[in-house]
Amino acid sequence: MSISDHYVWFVWASAFLVPWIILYALYASQRRVMWWVSIFTMPFGLTEPLFVPEYWNPPSLFDLAQRTGFDIESLIFCFAIGGIAAVLYNALTGRDLQPIDPGEKRLPMHRHHYLALGSPFIAFLALYFLPWNPIYPGILAMFVGAVAMLLCRPDLKTKTWVGGLLFVLCYIALLQGLRWLSPGYIERVWDLDALLGLQVFHMPIEELLFAAGFGMYWSGVYEHLTWRRVGLRNVPMTPENDLAIDHDCTPALELGCEAGAVLYTEGDELYAAMIDSIASARHEISLESYLFADDEVGRSFADVLCKRATAGVHVRLMIDAEGCRSRMSRRLTRRLADSGVEMRRFRPWRWGSPSQYWRRDHRKLLAVDGEVAYLGGFNIHRESSRAYSGEKRWRDTHVRLGGALARQVAGCFDAFWRRDLQWQPLDSVFPCSILMPNQTRACLRRLRCTYAALFAEAQKTIHIGTPYFVPDHRTQRILIEAAGRGVEVSLLVPGKSDVPITRWAARAAYARLLAAGVKVYEYLPRMFHSKTAVIDGTWATIGTANMDYRSFFLNYELNLITRDEQLCRQLQIQFERDLTESAEIGLHVWGQRKWTEYFFETIGWLSRRWL
Repeated sequence: MSISDHYVWFVWASAFLVPWIILYALYASQRRVMWWVSIFTMPFGLTEPLFVPEYWNPPSLFDLAQRTGFDIESLIFCFAIGGIAAVLYNALTGRDLQPIDPGEKRLPMHRHHYLALGSPFIAFLALYFLPWNPIYPGILAMFVGAVAMLLCRPDLKTKTWVGGLLFVLCYIALLQGLRWLSPGYIERVWDLDALLGLQVFHMPIEELLFAAGFGMYWSGVYEHLTWRRVGLRNVPMTPENDLAIDHDCTPALELGCEAGAVLYTEGDELYAAMIDSIASARHEISLESYLFADDEVGRSFADVLCKRATAGVHVRLMIDAEGCRSRMSRRLTRRLADSGVEMRRFRPWRWGSPSQYWRRDHRKLLAVDGEVAYLGGFNIHRESSRAYSGEKRWRDTHVRLGGALARQVAGCFDAFWRRDLQWQPLDSVFPCSILMPNQTRACLRRLRCTYAALFAEAQKTIHIGTPYFVPDHRTQRILIEAAGRGVEVSLLVPGKSDVPITRWAARAAYARLLAAGVKVYEYLPRMFHSKTAVIDGTWATIGTANMDYRSFFLNYELNLITRDEQLCRQLQIQFERDLTESAEIGLHVWGQRKWTEYFFETIGWLSRRWL
C-alpha cells in the first residue's frame, strides 16, 4: 500500500486514535486516567522544532513542519500513545494499587523528586549546544530522567522497564506502519546520513532508544503523579522495615490444643463425607468451588443439593466462571436453578471490565448450618476420585472443621457472596487455629506475608507441598536464608503437571534453591495437587493457595493456619509418606539437563505472573 508522502504521517498518526477510542470504550474505570495522561504526553509533540530538519523533515499537514518546526501529526501521535500506554501499563503493573502514605512522601529519598521530574529538561539544555545531532541529547536526557526517577522510587524498577517496553512497541508500530503505507518513507524523511546508520528491521536505532528512554521516564512521572504502589496499605516498603512487616504477620496462636479437625487425602472419602453433611442440612448450605464439573462426581453433588433446596433448605453455590467454563453444562445449571439453588458464577467475561477476568475465585469450601465446614484443595470433579479415575486420581488434601471455625468458614462465604472480597474474621475464635484469606483490607498480601514470617522464624524444618511452585524473589530469598542457617527446607512438587508451563516456571527456580541446600522432590505416581506446609512440626497450613504469583497476588484464596498438634502431626506424617513416592532432584544432575529444558524453563519463568 502506498499513499502520497504528504498525508502518510497524518493518516498513520490518526490511526493510533482507533485503539485509543476502543480502550476508552472498554475500560470505563480508566477514562479519566486516559484523558489526563494523553494531555500530559501530547505537549511532547511540540518538541519537534528541536529536531527538524537536522533529524527528520516530514511532509506534514499544512506544511507546518517546514514552516514552524512542529506539526499536528506529532501532537496527535503523542496524545494517542499516552492514553494507550496508560491502560496497558496499568493492566501489566497495576494489581491492587494502594495510595502511598503521605508521610512517606517526606522520606529523604523523595526530597528532591521535583528535581528528578525536571532532570531530563536540565540535561537536554546542558547537552543541546554540543556539536551533536539533537536526537542524541534527547536520548541521553530521557535516560537521565529514568535514573532520577529510580533514585526517588527504587520500587519502580520493574515498572520502569515495562514503561520503556510499551513505548518501544508503540514506536515500532509507528515506524513499521509508515513503511507499510509508503515504502521508502523512512529513507526519504529521516536524515539517515546524520545518524549512526544503525537500523533494526529498517528502523533507525535512535528512534527505538528515544522510545525506551521516554517510556522509562514516563513511567516514573506517572508513578510520581499518582503516588501508588502494590503492597501493604499504609506501610512504607523500605529495606529497613521489610522483615519487620513479615514478623508482624505471624498469627498469635497457642500450641497444644486440638481443633477436632479431620484430614482427608482421598477424594471418595471426602466427597462421601461432604454429601452426608449436605444431606443432613437443616437450614443453610454454602458451597464454593473453583471447579464444579458436570461429571459423575459433580452430578452426585447436584443431586443432593437439589434435594435439600426442594426441601426448603437455603442452598447457595458459588463457582468460578473460568474454572467451570467448559466443565459446568447449561443443563446442570438449569437443573440447579429449577430446584431453587442460588448459583453465581464469579466474574464471567465482561467486555466493559476485561482486566477483572484475571482475578479468579480459587477457594474450595463447604459450610453446613454453621456447624461443620470443609476446606482444602479438592475440586469437585472425577479426576480426584479413585472410583472414576483409578490410580491416576489426583493426590490432594482437605480438612473438616467444626464449631467456631466452621462458623468462620460460613462467614467467609457470606462476605464473598455479598462481594466483600477482602473480609477477614477479626480475631481467631479458636486458640490454636485461624482462617486466613490471601487478601484483607489491612494487607493485600496477607498469606504471602504470613508464609514469609513463619519461614523466617523456622528453627528446624520447613516442609512445603504445592502443585504450582512459582515463588516470587522474596519468598525464594527467605527459603534460601532458612537453609543457610541450618533449617531443613524440603519442597514437594508434582513430577506430572496438568499445566506444563507452570512446571517449566517452577523448574526455573530450582537451581538457585538447590545450590543453597533446599531439597526438592517431585511426586511421581500421579498429579500432586495438595497445598500444605508444616514448619518445625508445630505450625501448619492447609487450604486453597498455591505458592505462586497467582495465589499470592491475584486469585482469592483461603487457608487454615494452625498449631493443632494432632493436625500438624498428621500433615507431617503424610508429607513424609509422599516423599517415599517421590524422586529427589540433585544439584549435579540438574546442572546437566538438556538445553531445550533451559529454553522451556525460561519461557515459563517469563510468563510466571500470568500463569
